[in-house]
Amino acid sequence: MIRISRLADYGVVMMCEISSSQGRAHSANSLSKKTNMSASAIMKILKLLVKSGLLDSVRGPKGGYFATKDPKDINVLDVVNAIDGQVSVTICSNDSHDACEFKVACVAKRGWGVVNNALQATLAGFTIADFINF
Repeated sequence: MIRISRLADYGVVMMCEISSSQGRAHSANSLSKKTNMSASAIMKILKLLVKSGLLDSVRGPKGGYFATKDPKDINVLDVVNAIDGQVSVTICSNDSHDACEFKVACVAKRGWGVVNNALQATLAGFTIADFINF
């Protein structure tokens, strides 16, 4: 089964929540209450989204997390990649070609590459603004 991880799904939810009120900083605690996600999951996701440059944070009493771009400029692939790393349906369809023991004789490698590219293009074709407005 091909599935987006729970953390990546939660990352999209958090990006939608934060981006829907641009210009306002969101605390981890308020995000946890609003989304009903555990504080530990929220903190892990926030850390990854800040590291990827999709979010930034400000310390202090009026501090919190905010999106660094307009929601129409953040696509779902950006968020999934920030949380899970590069999207790949098989080992050989990403950049770690050396990881597959069958790479020399594999007749399906190019086909999986096409599928992987289509999946990435689909995820990149949807923005956080799209998800907010659905």
